[in-house]
Amino acid sequence: MGTFAWAAFGLVLVGLGVVSYAKLSAGYPRKTRLVQVHLERGGGKELFVVVPGGMFGFRIFDGARKVIRATRADADLMLVDCPPPTSSNADPFEIAVELSDAINTQVVGSDYTSVTLVGYCMGALLARKAFIYGCNQADDDPLWNPEAPAKDWVKRVDRFVLMAGTNRGFNPAPEKMGRIKLLKLKLRKVFNRLTGTACLFWSCERGEPFVANLRVQWIRTARERKAKGRHWPSVVQLLGTVDEVVGYEDHRDVTVAQDFIFVPVRGTGHASILDFRDPAYGGEREMKFRKAIEPGDLHELRETYPPMPVGQDPDVEHVIFVLHGIRDIGEWIDELEVSLREAYTRANGFGGPARIKIIKSSYGYFAMLPFLLNA
Repeated sequence: MGTFAWAAFGLVLVGLGVVSYAKLSAGYPRKTRLVQVHLERGGGKELFVVVPGGMFGFRIFDGARKVIRATRADADLMLVDCPPPTSSNADPFEIAVELSDAINTQVVGSDYTSVTLVGYCMGALLARKAFIYGCNQADDDPLWNPEAPAKDWVKRVDRFVLMAGTNRGFNPAPEKMGRIKLLKLKLRKVFNRLTGTACLFWSCERGEPFVANLRVQWIRTARERKAKGRHWPSVVQLLGTVDEVVGYEDHRDVTVAQDFIFVPVRGTGHASILDFRDPAYGGEREMKFRKAIEPGDLHELRETYPPMPVGQDPDVEHVIFVLHGIRDIGEWIDELEVSLREAYTRANGFGGPARIKIIKSSYGYFAMLPFLLNA
């Protein structure tokens, strides 16, 4: 057998090995539960739930754990270990249910005065989804009982600290991502589709059911609890100014409770926001994280970064969504908007506040190849 044949044979073996490893990893964990919990005892007065979202598990929070220990000495740390999203096919809905149950088990019968949820990347989605399930807003759970009461632990949650949280799902082609990294992401998507792996990772892409459902549930639950005078926790989002995965507009949904604080972190990308040892920006990252978790009402952060106002218009009575097809540029929707407004004016006359809102959603032209790859 010639050199070329041996090289080709070696490449085939390597390829088969990679696919086999991906397939085996996709089935992890082969345990009864998807969520594993490691508890570090403190003073037992407060509980910090730390939810990772990357391939390194809760080890990525090593620096943050030290800061929590130094800032909140009386806190117990509940370190959550989930399947690695880079390869696993675990169901994120099931993970969120198990996480909610695990927190409730830890809180019931305890003396905790407060619960703080800290989530990084996908962990921010899982933490918020677990809270929604705890509020019994699980209308996407086949076993949901709408008459069941909210779980005890949600009443004690006083704060979310989201680190580079993909609140609207990650954008498959963010503006700040370099061409090489974007190409790797696209090739990875093709590989995962062909091998049937990493479904957990891609379930957090923008527009996927797990993300879309959470967006609706979060907004609805926040408004319902506010209308009933029930407690809603503060939300602090720390986001790097050069984050190549999460955009500035991605925190829009979590502002609905009017107690949202957005904290930009200079010189920080998506993976480096928890790197407190960086000589240039590590000090700023650690300082802002410390301020986000310190006890009290976050007075200093609120002054430096005033809570963002919620854009609501109580005068609107009719909402019209206009959405074009996948193989359509959608130029006609502007003309339709004019016709709709003219019809509204004829029916209601001039003057007074406009009680109609027209939302023109567009995702550009959808080429056939991405459509086939996502099928």
